[in-house]
Amino acid sequence: MKNITIILLSIFFGNVLHAQDLIVEPTNLDEKQIGVNITDFFLTFLSFNNPPDNSTPSILILYKKNKNGKRKRYGFGGRISWLKQPDSDIFFSSRVNINLGREFVRKIGKRWKAYVGYETVLSGTYSEVNFENFDDEKVKDFSRSASIGWKALVGLEYHLNDRLSLLTETSYGVSFNYALNKSENSFRKRSESYSAGTFYTAPTSLILSFYF
Repeated sequence: MKNITIILLSIFFGNVLHAQDLIVEPTNLDEKQIGVNITDFFLTFLSFNNPPDNSTPSILILYKKNKNGKRKRYGFGGRISWLKQPDSDIFFSSRVNINLGREFVRKIGKRWKAYVGYETVLSGTYSEVNFENFDDEKVKDFSRSASIGWKALVGLEYHLNDRLSLLTETSYGVSFNYALNKSENSFRKRSESYSAGTFYTAPTSLILSFYF
């Protein structure tokens, strides 16, 4: 469903601006670029299959600086959700991501560019549950985690005009992770874990980017 939505959006924007004489190559080799992930916006507000909740959309802001066909890239994203049940149980979760890397860009058509690159990925999460157990005792369970990883990425960029573009990308990498889980009721429990593994990110995100 996500892939179909992204394809349809790309076709729509392409047809609307088809008659324009586009300038794909930036006239300034030091031109900057900032992008916002618009996938969740369309999936949340244009799809009747997604029930509303009080979560913030997953946000990704991607800043790039071009220099001689190379781009430095800086990304920031995350998600926050909060839910309070009628019985006063409270659920809270949050996630923050920071990406730092570089791209190598090549023009492959009048409106198209392809790029490859690499990134260092830092992320952290925190979640908390507050509730009363069967003994009417207030209980707080929480967990937090942190990870560092490195990934290779491949992306495709379609220029709507000389200022706006749409891009999507896929990546594969490795991460090292730490997790802590703790319960603060009368039976206190604490557990820690360390892990390492690989991960894959499918090209299901659509980023609207602005050149300046």
